[in-house]
Amino acid sequence: MVSDGSTDRTSYVIECFRNCVGSHIVSIVYKKNHGKGFAIKEGTMVSTKDFAFIMDADLSTNIDYIKYFYDIISADDNLDSIIGIRGFKYNTGFRHIVSKLSYSICGVTTCEKLLEST
Repeated sequence: MVSDGSTDRTSYVIECFRNCVGSHIVSIVYKKNHGKGFAIKEGTMVSTKDFAFIMDADLSTNIDYIKYFYDIISADDNLDSIIGIRGFKYNTGFRHIVSKLSYSICGVTTCEKLLEST
């Protein structure tokens, strides 16, 4: 778990979670914000497990998706990763087009078969 310059109680919540769940949860705390990409990179670099689930701590994504995506990726040995794009109530046509374009670019640049699930 990475706290990247959070000014709220994120670091405290991470430590409480670690104390409840166990020391196998890695806690990385930065006082200065370095950006989301930096936090993701730092977190995945210290990860020692088979799967990493990346989400914001504000729970804007339902935590039930952890099991949903885990079930999908663990059932198919051909999958290396899953990228979930959250739908929005007020999703614009432009956002939908950009999402589809990004999905296509990922498939072309990685030369991998992509499974699109809704």
